[in-house]
Amino acid sequence: MAFVQEFMDRDPLLVFGEGEYGVTDMFYAAARGGNAEVFGLLLDHAMSPTAVHAAARGGSVEMLRELIERRSDVSEHLDFRGSTVLHAVAGRGQLEVTDVWVKYFQTRYLLTL
Repeated sequence: MAFVQEFMDRDPLLVFGEGEYGVTDMFYAAARGGNAEVFGLLLDHAMSPTAVHAAARGGSVEMLRELIERRSDVSEHLDFRGSTVLHAVAGRGQLEVTDVWVKYFQTRYLLTL
């Protein structure tokens, strides 16, 4: 954790670097590694549309829930291809994440009707 904090202190813009698929590499690595503490640290430095895509593509339900709680507009975020998070996770076969995503927004929007 201290290692990541040191990098962020040296160059806070690292969190905005995007990889080959338009996903912030640092967010994706934290999500794939299941490291909620590192993901939270990165998130504190930047809330970006790519953060939610990285968590979802990385298959991290816990981190996706944290993003949903922090921002109500995450369903509107698009990646560089114009894909929503639902498109991204369904396309990668992230069934658990897809299920959480759909259930959360079904509940949220059904309660507001």
